Amino acid sequence: MDSPKLYRYMRDEAAIKTIEARAFRVSRLTELNDPFEWRIGIEGYAPELEEALDKQMDGFVEILGQDMGIICFSKEIKDPVLWSHYTNVHRGIAFEVNVNVSPDLVATLHEVDYDKPPITIPLQRLPQMSNSELGELVMNFYKQKSRSWRYEQECRFVIDLKACRPDGGGFLWDKMPPTFITRAIIGFRSSIAEPYLRQALDLNGFQHTQILKAKRSLKTYDIELV
Repeated sequence: MDSPKLYRYMRDEAAIKTIEARAFRVSRLTELNDPFEWRIGIEGYAPELEEALDKQMDGFVEILGQDMGIICFSKEIKDPVLWSHYTNVHRGIAFEVNVNVSPDLVATLHEVDYDKPPITIPLQRLPQMSNSELGELVMNFYKQKSRSWRYEQECRFVIDLKACRPDGGGFLWDKMPPTFITRAIIGFRSSIAEPYLRQALDLNGFQHTQILKAKRSLKTYDIELV
């Protein structure tokens, strides 16, 4: 996939920590805001088995989450809903990144599909499947979400946690090239001053990152960049 511009929305404090650590925090699979993430659908079960099957899927996601995490980006920067949901109501920062600075990054980036139904398997087939077979199904399922999430226009990296830096019970992905973050866009309600952000960027090796300010359009529902 070839995607030169993607955006990572963050609260102010998380954005500054990202700059200082020169790393993005990896999202854990069991903590994602979509409760259907990485879960395979089951068909043909008796109602009394529903709770047990639900817990079984939870356990499967927990097992996967011991080795994998994700970092999510959006193709959209003008949508005020994204700013509201992921930057503390426009008080945060959006990082624009250029994935094409590294062929390895392009190869591991996946665009989420919002038009496919959930992947499901018959219950009687489930006990016959190995973990590797289940894993192959999940590797397709993690690339799709309900159309209710379409507004996010999401692209994501699937990250091997063994290649990440442990940090406070979580993991940091510190493999970004120096020119990965191309622009830092300050939300129109953010209290972070541009000189402060410029200093933080320069001190941590992001001298080439441009700073922009977001603003409300006076004629549309878009967020504009100054």
